[in-house]
Amino acid sequence: MKNSQEEIALKVYKRLDIDDIGEYSIDDQMLTVLMDLDDEKNIDAIAQDTGLSVDMTYEALVRLSELGFVVCPEDEAAVIDAAFFEMLTTKLAKVLGPIARVIIEDTVEDLGQSISSFPADQTAELVDLLSREIQKDEEKGRFKAEMIHIIDEIG
Repeated sequence: MKNSQEEIALKVYKRLDIDDIGEYSIDDQMLTVLMDLDDEKNIDAIAQDTGLSVDMTYEALVRLSELGFVVCPEDEAAVIDAAFFEMLTTKLAKVLGPIARVIIEDTVEDLGQSISSFPADQTAELVDLLSREIQKDEEKGRFKAEMIHIIDEIG
């Protein structure tokens, strides 16, 4: 789904710490936008301050983002930490045994993700898929209930 012009204009980018900007080649527009960026202004405000169009400002910010100079926090999806996967492995191993870790890794891969950067918004789907590996309905229900409780706690 493509962002509308209004959605783009309201995006806010944050400047990242850069050790040596001199090592990179950036054009005048990128430098102008980078210098005006204050971590609070949206693209529309930066465009007005710099005299650039919203499209030119956005393009400069995208290029700066690709270089690792800026980030748009709203574009970053929340990810699940390693502690969640340890709990998940422990809970599933109680039912399936040591094969649980391999099943989790395979399921995460089947979802096109990795454990190190697994999106938080896919945890319920992951738990549902893993629960299908459990044969006994009572154990399956208990596993899902425990994992839903954990997901609710971590937000």
